[in-house]
Parts: sequence; structure tokens; C-alpha cells
Amino acid sequence: MLDNKLIFRLATPDDVEPVYQLYYDVCWWLHNVRGIADQWEGEPAKEEIQELVASGGLYLALLQDEVAGAFKLNEHDHHWDDDGTALYVGAFAVNRKFQGQGIGQMMLDGAGDEARKRGKRCLRLDCMNENFRLKQVYTDAGFEFRGQHQNGWSALFERKLT
Repeated sequence: MLDNKLIFRLATPDDVEPVYQLYYDVCWWLHNVRGIADQWEGEPAKEEIQELVASGGLYLALLQDEVAGAFKLNEHDHHWDDDGTALYVGAFAVNRKFQGQGIGQMMLDGAGDEARKRGKRCLRLDCMNENFRLKQVYTDAGFEFRGQHQNGWSALFERKLT
């Protein structure tokens, strides 16, 4: 576990380069180490990262001014029948440099805090159904498996907020 506090803030246009590097590294690792080629297909385009940052909903997790991770919070998600009670996590990525240090759990907790502030009762997310390791991470973080999306490749997870 980390001795230093993780800081959360919204990404700004000045963050495009480090955010791009984060997603590039995660994509490279998924494809070349884990053999998962269908999630975040190929190398991210700079334009995609610029759009993600410009969306206004991309949160950075910073540790001593270094990007330790990022996630997007959405009010709606096309994988779910939206009932207005949830906030949706997307584009979830942890800097490989900080792997195994609890950053992902802290990011999910931070997302849950933001969901509570917005009056939501749960946090929802999805991942590739074949990414068994990530599914276990989400289960360990208190998310419950809610089935598979009709597209066949998305596993849906939900965590109730108290």
C-alpha cells in the first residue's frame, strides 16, 4: 500500500501527453503481455485522448504529481438500462508503474465518493468478459457481477454505495 495520498482531479488540456502515455502503456501491456487484443484495440489515437480529456469527465489519480491512473465518470452508459441511480465508470486505467499498490481500489473508492456526492446509489462498470483477471479485481473491490451485456463480450458489474 502507498504511504502517500492519492489526489483526484479532472483532467485538463495540459494533461493530454501524460494521459496519452498512460493509455498507450496500458494498451501495449494488454496486447503484448496479456494477449488481450480486443479491449482498447490497438494504440490509442492522440485525437481520442484529446476528446476524452475535453469531455470534462476524465478524472486523474495523481501521486506526487505523477499520473497514477485515470477513469471517466458518466451519467449514462449504453451497456446498461439506465434507471438514474448509478454513476458509470469507463476508460479505467492504472499506470503499470504502480501495479499492485492498491491504486485501482483507491480510484474505485474515489469514483464511489463522487457518485455519493451526486446522489447516486451505486457505481457501475463493465469489462471484457474474457478478462478474468480484471473481473476478479472488480469482485475483490466489492462489485457484484450483474450478467453479460447482449453484445456478448461485456461483463457488467455493480457496487452498491452506502
